[in-house]
Parts: sequence; C-alpha cells; structure tokens
Amino acid sequence: MPIHRTDPAASAPTAATSSFADESTPSTLATAARAWAEGLDFAGAAARRLAVAPSRAATSGPVQVQRAYALYRNWQDRDVGNATLLKATVAGEQVWAVRTTTDGDDAFLELFGPRGAPLASGVIGVASIAWDAVPGAVRDLVAPRDASPAITAFNDAMAHAATAQSGSGATVRKDELRAAAAALVGTELSSASVDGQEEGAIRRALLEAGKLTPAARAYGLRTADLYRTGESREVLGVTTVPLADGMTTSGPSVGPSGPNATANVAPNGDASAPLSFARTALVSSCDVKGRPGAPHNNAFVAMTLQGMQLMPTQLVPSTRTEALAALRAAGASTIEARAALEQLDVRTGNGALKVFYVGKVYAHDAASALSVPTERGIGVFAASDDVKKAASIIVPRTIAVPPGPRAAVAALTGVDRAPDGVVPSGIARY
Repeated sequence: MPIHRTDPAASAPTAATSSFADESTPSTLATAARAWAEGLDFAGAAARRLAVAPSRAATSGPVQVQRAYALYRNWQDRDVGNATLLKATVAGEQVWAVRTTTDGDDAFLELFGPRGAPLASGVIGVASIAWDAVPGAVRDLVAPRDASPAITAFNDAMAHAATAQSGSGATVRKDELRAAAAALVGTELSSASVDGQEEGAIRRALLEAGKLTPAARAYGLRTADLYRTGESREVLGVTTVPLADGMTTSGPSVGPSGPNATANVAPNGDASAPLSFARTALVSSCDVKGRPGAPHNNAFVAMTLQGMQLMPTQLVPSTRTEALAALRAAGASTIEARAALEQLDVRTGNGALKVFYVGKVYAHDAASALSVPTERGIGVFAASDDVKKAASIIVPRTIAVPPGPRAAVAALTGVDRAPDGVVPSGIARY
C-alpha cells in the first residue's frame, strides 16, 4: 500500500517513543547500520541468509527486539504485509533488523544494537530509505495512536499513567494498564472484543512503555495474546454438565481432595445436597488443537458455542482472587466459588491455576428479527499450561434453583431442548 508520511526530518517522537529513544544509542554503530541497510537488497539472497527462521523469530534477540517483532508480527497477522527478523554483523557488532513489507512497494524498517538499543528506523522505498529523525517513529504507520476512539483513549490513559502526576508516578501499575485496556475491550457484546488494530496498540505500548511493573506487563501480554489476530483453534470432545455433578460428596466427584475438600459440602453443612449455585451453573471442558502458545479467545468461543450455544465476550486476564470475586458477585458463596474454580483446576489438569479469563456470555435473541445480542451471564475460563485443554464455568445472570439440569440449560440458553445431564453440541443455534 502507498505510504503517506511527512518529511522524516520533521518527525517528532510521541511521549512513549521518547522514553524508548532515551536509551543510549551509539552514533557510530547507528551510522554504520544505516549504511549497511542502504547497501542491502532486502529481497535478495544475502538478506535471506541473514533472516532468522520464522519459528524462532519471536524469541530471538534482546527483549526489545522481541517486542518490536511482536508489534510487526501483528501487522503480518492482519494480512497487510510480512515481518522478517534479520541478524547481521556490522562494524564488528551484532545488529538486528525488523523489516516489514506492505501490500505496495514500500516496507518498514527498524534497526537495533546488540543489547536492543534502537539505532534507526524508516521506510524503505523503491530507491532509498527515508530515515526517521527519531528511532521508532515509523510505528505511527503500523499502529497509529489515533486509529480509533478506543485506541486513542487507551493511549491517552497509558500516557497519563506514565506521568509523575499519576497515582504511581512514572511507573505503570497493573490496575492502570487494566483500566486503560478497558477502552479496547469495550462494552459491546462481541466475540472479538479486541480487534487486530487494538492488539497492535497493546503491543506498541509494551514495546515503548518506559516503566511497567511485572504484573502490568504480564497483564498486557496476556491480553494481547488472548486476542492475537489470525489464530485458529479447533476444539474436540466438548462436554457440558451442571457444575454440581463434580461438587457433591454423595456420589462420584471429580473435585480435588485435600485442605479444600469441604468446598464440596453445601453451606448448610448437608454433604448430600448439591449446592444451589452449582445446580444452576454449568461447566464445560474440551481438548484444543492449534499452534502452541498462550490461551486464545477463539478456543473459548468455540467451546462455549458448541457446548451451550453462547458466546463469551469482554474476556480479560484475571487472578484466582479476581475470578473468585467474579463468582461471588454472580451469586456464589465463598465455598461455592472455591469449589467451582477447583473444577477448572481438575479439568485443565494444571493443579491450582493462577490465571483465568473472566468476562460475560451472550446469545442472539432468537425471538428478535434483528437477532439482537442479549447478555446471559458471566463466564470464567481457563486453559492448561500447554493450552491443549480448556474449561469454563458459565453462570446465569440471576441465580435460581431449577428442578434439574435441563432447566439449568434453558435458563442459560433460552432453549428448552437439552436432555438431562449433558448439553449436546447439536442444540438449536440462535
């Protein structure tokens, strides 16, 4: 695609770019790296020999190089170009280059030193490279800060969080990043709460932010990975049963034993009575096929759609404490909430999970000619460490004690077609 930009000499770094560019940049190496790039045919054999294999590119080089590659890989995942990582020796030192094509004749280029310091960036044209006045300015073409109102709000919140006037000073905390990312996740009932451009905004923030707490960085990375563009997941063997099936002590139980074994007992102490919350809530689990990596929203969507004809929305990474709080807010007692999360521990085979994904579930109103999405409750999702298993707990908006599993399914889906015990994947679609 044609690249439209102002004179590179007039480019001014944004606040986040400035913090990244403050790192000491050896001018001699920067000059040599520019000369090397200007003399290299990036489409030729010499460049291909310097290219890092795509399977290793995401984890190669200094951490800043990896973060830059993740940003440009987002561009590739959006199907508007291809990102390549190159490793070369220039003036006796290691230089890393991230070159990203477009659907036109131009390409983006960033150069980094041996420890990840930015050396130069610009746009590769047909006959020359238009270098930026400040390394990293080319990112404005890849992940513009004002690409949408949501992205603008996210970047404004991140910029404020990094100022001395914020509650944490110049360091961005997890709660600040989470609040900023809420602008991207939004409030609409959509199975793709964060789109490709919004993922790119998060990747750029993770690359450029001067100071992030470890918890904030982990939250941002998990959110970006959860909604990574272009990922496909196949789910197999989806099962959905009332949560009570694994939480009673009067019959077979898949719940764990140990210090929390009392979680299987109803709050009134009657070990033979299923919990009212657990008779209404449903638990799904399945196997997942796809590229190894982080848990992905697409697996949770496929599992929920097949198991209950519902769709998850507005999922965000959550700690165990936060997941417990969400279940409590949905009507569970503390004992019930703990027992429910233990079901996810068991069904993913991970032991005590530390990361969950909490959000809402919705369905399209079958009675409406416009098929209006309708919120149906909350969902708590989890995946195994190898992301080969996924599980979820779905809780309807209002907890009521139905006469049996069929009524629990009807309460969630609005369709009274499921047989007692298990919700089949063939349940009528909305």
